[in-house]
Amino acid sequence: MRVALMVAVLAVAMSAPAMAQVTPSAEIGLGYAYMRDEQLGESFPLGWYADIAGNLNGWLGLVGEVGGSYKTLGDDQFPELDAKLSVHTGMGGLRLSHRGDGANFYVQVLAGAARYGVSVQEESGSSTDFALQPGVGIEFGGQSTRLRIGGDYRKIYTEGDGVTQWRATAAVVFAIGQR
Repeated sequence: MRVALMVAVLAVAMSAPAMAQVTPSAEIGLGYAYMRDEQLGESFPLGWYADIAGNLNGWLGLVGEVGGSYKTLGDDQFPELDAKLSVHTGMGGLRLSHRGDGANFYVQVLAGAARYGVSVQEESGSSTDFALQPGVGIEFGGQSTRLRIGGDYRKIYTEGDGVTQWRATAAVVFAIGQR
């Protein structure tokens, strides 16, 4: 067992410089998102996101992202009165990457639409507003598949003060082609 572990660690360490030399043409990320809404004072523990980035060169890419976060607010005595909250986003923007030995770092800024939804029993309502979302992240792994951990700050521009959200993400990233 120890020998197999040491061989695996040695193989990853030796391949790290080779991983840093390859820039994929495109990257697709699929993952989990945990969001905190500061105005509501609530966390949205159920969430997902997907993004695709087309890399223009080794450090600049165009990104498109969609995602959803969900929360149910309720009372154990009256579950039929539970309020189901959702936030869906569709955004695009720029990603600046530093492809290093064994890890890739990125900073991105996305802008687009955020749609809030609320439903209680048979009644529902929603609102769509402009949103701005800067974020950072790090990726570990091989040339074709990597693991990503990231964090975002999202500002949704509504009437009044707007909405502030924080988001933590974890994803699997698939590389397509080479640049």
